[in-house]
Amino acid sequence: MFLDQAQEALNGIIDNDVIIRLQKEINQPLEEFTAGAHPQEAGFQITDPSLASIARTLQMMLGDASGVLGPLSSSGLGYANALYIATVLAELRALKDTDLTVLLVEEPEAHLHPQLQTLLLRHLQQRARDSRLPVQEDGGAPGNPVAPAGHLQVVVTTHSPVLSAAVSVRDIVVMTRRRNTDTRRWEGRAIAVSALGLTDKEIRQIDRLLDVTRNALLYAPRAILVEGLSEALLLPALAERVLAAPDGAKPEDARIARLALERFHGTTMLLVDGVGFPTYLKLLLTPVGDARIAQRIALITDTDQATEEGNPQRVLNYDVEVERHGRERLGIFAGARSLEPQLWQPGNEDVLRDAFLACHPQSQHRWDAVLESDDPSRAFWGLFDPDKNPDEDGKPAKGTKVSKPYFAQELADILTQQPHRPFNIPQYLRDAIEYIAAAGEQVPTE
Repeated sequence: MFLDQAQEALNGIIDNDVIIRLQKEINQPLEEFTAGAHPQEAGFQITDPSLASIARTLQMMLGDASGVLGPLSSSGLGYANALYIATVLAELRALKDTDLTVLLVEEPEAHLHPQLQTLLLRHLQQRARDSRLPVQEDGGAPGNPVAPAGHLQVVVTTHSPVLSAAVSVRDIVVMTRRRNTDTRRWEGRAIAVSALGLTDKEIRQIDRLLDVTRNALLYAPRAILVEGLSEALLLPALAERVLAAPDGAKPEDARIARLALERFHGTTMLLVDGVGFPTYLKLLLTPVGDARIAQRIALITDTDQATEEGNPQRVLNYDVEVERHGRERLGIFAGARSLEPQLWQPGNEDVLRDAFLACHPQSQHRWDAVLESDDPSRAFWGLFDPDKNPDEDGKPAKGTKVSKPYFAQELADILTQQPHRPFNIPQYLRDAIEYIAAAGEQVPTE
């Protein structure tokens, strides 16, 4: 049918005035110089069209929908790949003839920019959902009950947090690995998040929290969970100091230190931002068979109270989690009160002053008041939380409140740009860094 229509359309070209005139102009001299031998006559004809010949003639063009189409060479690689994917998806029209079609898509992030990754996945999800709708004939009548179901199932493999953030964790299967205790070989394991026993409410909470940045949590065997942005900004700078090989270290010791630092930087850091840790621990540490998503987690938190007051109940609850999962998998590192008073260690005053003045250059008098205070640590804390250092009348400390992330940013800059400048790192942060960067094999799941 198509070829007949193509033949008819092509024959119409022969009757075009330009073709007729060109044919006459060619035949006139041809007839003249062949008249004394075997007179010749030329004419245009359309040979029998075939799909191959038509395909060779047609050229796919691409461009903005509201603009002028151009050759594929003028389009970006991402959109050119999108066109290829669209031609593959066009073949899905045949799924109505089968009960189930499985579409396998391997790492689309290798070919598409982030926006197209998300839009492609949304399109595939919609196609899969639509394929489950009841089949209806024209007019809304129920379709043939014995006809093929025409269902579509899509399986996408990816290393892209952009893609994994675009779907509910309920639809994610995490590929991890464990070491076989008998053969000592690493073995792959698939962990379906839907099999972790998460409630619908926990699923919804995780879906809201795991944005593109946090979604990297599903790809790394090691993770650091922190409460605030200040810790997240400071930890990399502190790790460079904690894990650095000492001056004059032997080559082997320097190599071991370098590997520890690489393990730290290969760790995913998750900013929980006051939401709470339990749901994340359940997601990452709940065993499925003989495997878990994460192999080692460092949880860094504040007690929000003085050392002599002991740990609050929430920190004690985390200790219960350590007992359940094992110290080799989960470490809890709690600092008394808050991060800022913990930074007030002996010998740190000059560095902290420089970071403070970088935030508030005209506030040397406020720093002098901190040094003159009976409790400099609390007075320093009051720069960030005025109600933590009230005056004699019980009113919060005066002065512009210092932004904790801003201060952490300035402090991290000093620590990295001036590596030989002494700075005493709070012990709980040092312990957390050493814990997450420690070499150690995965512990088998009981």
